[in-house]
Parts: sequence; structure tokens; C-alpha cells
Amino acid sequence: MTGFATKQDLIDRYGATELTQLTDRTNRPPTTIDDTVVSQALGDASALASGYVGKRYRLPLADIPQALVKATADVARFYLHGNRAEKDGEVERGFKLALA
Repeated sequence: MTGFATKQDLIDRYGATELTQLTDRTNRPPTTIDDTVVSQALGDASALASGYVGKRYRLPLADIPQALVKATADVARFYLHGNRAEKDGEVERGFKLALA
């Protein structure tokens, strides 16, 4: 499977603080980004994106467009927020826009 976004993409877009708060399920207060949690969200988001992109283009893509990186990152962020994502908030809107 092709990964369309990376942990660094999430950090660059949403900040290390948000990722720490969303992924550190051990320490209180949260102090570290849990790479396993991030990898799972990115893997799930990339799998979803592959389903859409693979219908139209042969995978893996030679170059990954920034729009696809952003959409995958938005989906992964939504997955990381889970039930905490505010209804009609920024995270949910990003997710819905990525699916569109």
C-alpha cells in the first residue's frame, strides 16, 4: 500500500502539541507523540485514499500531489480525534472535504 502522508506532514500542518495530545495514551499530561498510533491513523487514511485514487490511477503514484497529502492528513487527523471531533468543527469539515 502507498502512504500518501507522513508523521512530519501531520506535525507541519497541525503541530506537535496536537499530535502529542491525540496520541499519548500513557502519560498524563501527554508528553510524547506515539508513533504507533500515528502510523495506524496514517495507514487507515492512506488505505481510504488508495481506494479512491486507485479507481482512476495506477498505484503507486510516481509523484504524490500536495492536495492528496493534505486530504490524507485531514483524514488521519479526523481518525486521531475520533469521538472527540467537534460536530461540524474544523476537523470534521476537513474530513468531509477530503472525502469530497
